[in-house]
Amino acid sequence: MFSLFSQTNADIGAKLAALDRSQAIIEFDLDGNILTANRNFFDTVGYGLDEVRGKHHSLFVDPDLRSSAEYAAFWTSLKQGEYQAGRSGASAKAGARSGSRRATTRFSAGTASRSRSSSSPPTSPGRCRNRRS
Repeated sequence: MFSLFSQTNADIGAKLAALDRSQAIIEFDLDGNILTANRNFFDTVGYGLDEVRGKHHSLFVDPDLRSSAEYAAFWTSLKQGEYQAGRSGASAKAGARSGSRRATTRFSAGTASRSRSSSSPPTSPGRCRNRRS
C-alpha cells in the first residue's frame, strides 16, 4: 500500500497522470453539479465539457433511478463523506449505454468540498447495470 505523504511531488504527479490516462474521471460539487471531467470520460459518454458543465449528474442516469430514493441516498451519503462504489451504467449522448465499475469519493481542496467519480474503462458499450449495485 502506498502513501501520498511519503512520496515526492514528482511521484504523486506521475501517479495522477497515470490515473488520468487510464480512468474516466468526472468531478462534481456536493450537490451533484458537474465541474469538470477528463478526456476519457468525454470519449465514453460523447459529450464535451461545454455541454455538461453546471448540469446535474442525473443527466447520465436512467429516469427511473433519477427519481428513486436510492439515488437520493447516494448523494446524501457522499455529502456525509462516505465512499461509494458499484457498477455504473452511464447514459451517453446518443442514448447509448456504457457499463463500468465506479468509485466515488468526497475530497476537500482548500475550503471547497467536491466529489469525484472514477470509472474503469467500459466493460462493453451498450450493456450496463443500474447506477449503484
